[in-house]
Amino acid sequence: KKNKTRKKKKKTSKNKKRGKGRNYAKNNSYNNNYYHQNTTGKQMIMARVLVGKPIDYKSQSDQSIKVPPFLPGETNGDGFPINADSVKGFTGGSIVYIIYENNRAYADYLITYNA
Repeated sequence: KKNKTRKKKKKTSKNKKRGKGRNYAKNNSYNNNYYHQNTTGKQMIMARVLVGKPIDYKSQSDQSIKVPPFLPGETNGDGFPINADSVKGFTGGSIVYIIYENNRAYADYLITYNA
């Protein structure tokens, strides 16, 4: 499943609500809080994000996540649990997807704007 989202250029917060992944939000007003400022204006990256089958954390927090957790009740053909592909949450008025592998996102556009 492809999902076009916008992302701030760089997020280095050590206090992430859902672990050590990269956050991609759907809501532009949320993304406006995370931008890179240069001499021509604010910049953010619009990316294509492969979220796959996310696990929904809603507004829950778990800062210890380093890989997506297991999908409840789902197993592979050998009976082993299956990890979700990403984590879905809700924060700051926006749905947010967190991915834990860099190859799941592709920078599509660099947007420069003034607000």
